[in-house]
Amino acid sequence: LAVKMAIAMVLGLLCGLGMLMLRENLLAAGQSQTWTTINNLLFQDITAEGGKNAIGLFYIVGQLFVNALQVIIVPMIFCSIALAICQITDTRKLGRISSKTLGTFLLTTTVALLVAGAVGFAVYAAGAFNAVEVSRLNVSTGSSGSNPLSILLSIVPNNMTSAFSTNSQVLAVVFLAVATGLGINALGHKITVLKKLLQEISDLITVCLSYVINKFGPLAIFVLLTRTFAIYGVDHLKPALAYVVTTVLL
Repeated sequence: LAVKMAIAMVLGLLCGLGMLMLRENLLAAGQSQTWTTINNLLFQDITAEGGKNAIGLFYIVGQLFVNALQVIIVPMIFCSIALAICQITDTRKLGRISSKTLGTFLLTTTVALLVAGAVGFAVYAAGAFNAVEVSRLNVSTGSSGSNPLSILLSIVPNNMTSAFSTNSQVLAVVFLAVATGLGINALGHKITVLKKLLQEISDLITVCLSYVINKFGPLAIFVLLTRTFAIYGVDHLKPALAYVVTTVLL
């Protein structure tokens, strides 16, 4: 699988660069309509404005792969954590592991947000992307700022179904998984049916995840990389490349 992924990545980069060069040559030659046809056939986001009549083969394949992974995330996290918690017999060890599970997840999420913000600010401050024409980008309205401590409120959901219906409330799913595992552990043999059900769901998820990654992972890597280069083009890469080259040379 690792070899297939590596090959797909290399082919995706090569094909993406080829599509990028084709796009620039067609636009420079005044054949924008030809590129529009190719883009509508392969790369166009069919859910976006202007994609009503497009086919978007690469977009469809890539999005199906991403959706397949996302649909597995919530049940995989819930079942694996609940099963791990309910199989521990030492009460003190159980409490430590439960608290560490929630604490580690909260810590890694916070660190990831801080690192992403720091890197984004550094890149912006360095002027790496200042040359990009804002008018050519798809601008969307962001959410208003909020107190960072509000993430603590998302740990305990006020509705169980809402926690499982969106991938943005993973922390709440972790809490519910820990609580379920603790409850199963406390009830012992009185609740063997639920424990068996979670184990069977976990086995099913493992089979589905392995099938998706092994069968469609390499193809999805190739498609996603190729489309990324094709839809953004040289204009979006020039400022960053120029900054990197200048920095290295100086």
